[in-house]
Amino acid sequence: MPLCMISIAPEYPKSPKFSDFRRDLTPSRPPGYVPSCLVSIKRSGRSNQGSRLTNMGFPAKSFGKRPRERRLACGFGLREFATLVDVSSTYISQLEQENNDPPTAERAAKMAEILGENADEWIALAGRVRDDLEGIIQNQPIVIPALLRETSGLTVEQLRELADQAKKMKEANQ
Repeated sequence: MPLCMISIAPEYPKSPKFSDFRRDLTPSRPPGYVPSCLVSIKRSGRSNQGSRLTNMGFPAKSFGKRPRERRLACGFGLREFATLVDVSSTYISQLEQENNDPPTAERAAKMAEILGENADEWIALAGRVRDDLEGIIQNQPIVIPALLRETSGLTVEQLRELADQAKKMKEANQ
């Protein structure tokens, strides 16, 4: 009796690809649907006191926890969220368990947008900087860094006021 037998299987129709099913994985939500997490966003009462902080002011290795909390609060399953972000569910799982490096600025922004969060905050939480900001700094390599250094001690209210004044000045120049 031979150890290995080769059998020729009859030819079957080509099996469907994942992309054929992708349409079925996207959430079927009615038009105008707003996830309940966006209707009333609950803020946790935890503080970051005592946590090791990065230079961006966020706790070190904290990116993965935030998307998981928000994803669950919005009612998205792991696979559903991964499909919306256009990555694998394994990637999201590893990211949430903090076994991967934080995502790129583009992915962090996409996750934030899907979950109704501020994209700039999530990009900073991932330790990234948007490409447009790099270009702005490179266009004015002396003035913009000096401006950032001078504004580093201002309160949030003062920074908003400064941003509003800059916007008005920009509109006046156009």
